[in-house]
Amino acid sequence: MRANKARRLSFSTKLRLKKLHRTSIFSQSLRGLETEILLEMTGFSNETEIPKIHSLSLILGGDKTIRDLDGRTKMHLVLRILTTRGLTRWLCFWFFTPVLEEAYQITKTKLFLKILINWEKFSREVLSQLSLLAIDTERLTKIPLWVFSNPNSNFFLNANESFLLESEYSLRVLYTNHRSSKFEKYKMGQIIFWNSNCAISLIRCSSKLSHSVELQKFFAALPEFKKILDSRSKMKVSFHLSAGDTLDQRLEKQELVSPDSIMNARIWHQRFILCDDSWLLIDETCSPQLDFVAGHWQFLEQSRSFSGEVVLEVPSGGNHINLEEAIFLIGRADENWYHLLLDTLPRYLWFENLDRDIPVLVRSDLPKTSIDILSRLIPRRLIFVEPRDTVSVTLLHFVAGRSTVFDSKPVSAQERVKFSPKSLSKTRNWILENLHVSTKNEFPGKIFINRKAKYRNLINSKSVRGKLEEQGYEILECTEEFFMNQSEYFARANHVVAPGGAVLANILFMEKGSTITVLRSSRDSNLRLWKKLAQACGIDFNEVVGVPTYFGPKTLARQHSNYFLPLTRLKVILSRRKSNSK
Repeated sequence: MRANKARRLSFSTKLRLKKLHRTSIFSQSLRGLETEILLEMTGFSNETEIPKIHSLSLILGGDKTIRDLDGRTKMHLVLRILTTRGLTRWLCFWFFTPVLEEAYQITKTKLFLKILINWEKFSREVLSQLSLLAIDTERLTKIPLWVFSNPNSNFFLNANESFLLESEYSLRVLYTNHRSSKFEKYKMGQIIFWNSNCAISLIRCSSKLSHSVELQKFFAALPEFKKILDSRSKMKVSFHLSAGDTLDQRLEKQELVSPDSIMNARIWHQRFILCDDSWLLIDETCSPQLDFVAGHWQFLEQSRSFSGEVVLEVPSGGNHINLEEAIFLIGRADENWYHLLLDTLPRYLWFENLDRDIPVLVRSDLPKTSIDILSRLIPRRLIFVEPRDTVSVTLLHFVAGRSTVFDSKPVSAQERVKFSPKSLSKTRNWILENLHVSTKNEFPGKIFINRKAKYRNLINSKSVRGKLEEQGYEILECTEEFFMNQSEYFARANHVVAPGGAVLANILFMEKGSTITVLRSSRDSNLRLWKKLAQACGIDFNEVVGVPTYFGPKTLARQHSNYFLPLTRLKVILSRRKSNSK
């Protein structure tokens, strides 16, 4: 062993660095490491050879075959797949025939077991399509992260293109298997090659390291690492005074005579409002103090402790939009019809008195039917904001207030689910009066909505359909025609039967005194979301609880388990309703 080779990171040091990354708490025990790093940087020359970084890419239509993959290459490919969020399921869904139908339903353990059982086939159909390439990643087509976990994606894979499967926020260890002894003789190099995210946390939490000129020279010799380091920005979080109030609570306080507004606002990633170098949080259900917030995890670094600051990814690669005045009508998860209808659209009612020339900012990546509905409802110019765009607005109008449901347990004594009956009633009337789409003269009085998805599926749906058809219910499929007319279908029906899902947000449109019967698994019962929505809208509520098919240890898998519905329970509900209607 060479005398000048640095001592490797100890196990205790790695534990301290991992704790720092999770909590952002810079312990006194790391001061010695900080001093050692700075001493080593004295006289560093940035002429050191830059290591090649191999990015995991999908090469369709290439000449590579299974014979070209030796055991070491296969191992490296599998390791990179495992360190990228959701990639195993995504690849199986697109390419691996034996688990195609189950990739989004079975547990990770069962998924890996199927891969091992069909290893040669997995190598031939999946691994042979992948490469670890040391090329400029900007030349590759980037697949959006949400595609990794969306089995219903219509994303088209072009065989003439190469695709980058990794991204700045999905890579945990940037330099795995691509080490350079010239860098590893330095303690900072060892940390970067061991776990780049822990290295970033250490630099960010140490003012001495972040301001060291010598260390900046070191990072210049690692351009891929520096790119990720510079792509994240620490900023303060300021909570709007009304971020925790419901819309009805704000109405009672007579606060919404006019909407909220701020000067010189910036908008990142469609949903983050920045003002005075801080994130203005206008909805408490989006708080970074929560364990999970849908639509935010891919842009924010997660930390177990919250000290009033967050680390937010800096958007890049999009357009910059400059506006004098605009209306902000974007929620945390508008791609979901529930959140668009019940959390975002009710806020528009408070902008009606504003000048009609003021444009409205909405997300560009909404489903086509949602965009069509917004275009019909809002008599203003809509500006569609792309995910990577940045928007600067001299005067931005918005409505602060909590959404109807927290994705995870609130940190305060807030109710997890809370609706605003007055606001919902106004939203219902506004939409039904202005959304005239259908040319149909008659709508069925009793309907069953046949939900098809990759999770929370009704296993015996065919039998349930048959039983309901016998009782005179019309079966509706979730087609584009249905989604464009969903408000009228629910408004005209006196009894709706449907499995739990976002389509039940349309309970909003039902006439008071009509009935909704929800079919669900016994596991999906904690929030009682649909019962509370029905109560807020004055709708009679029934439910039929089924038996889940997954009994494993994973909480999320249990909650989203497919289920079997005993027909005897459904018969009881139908007969009870029939006797009540006589």
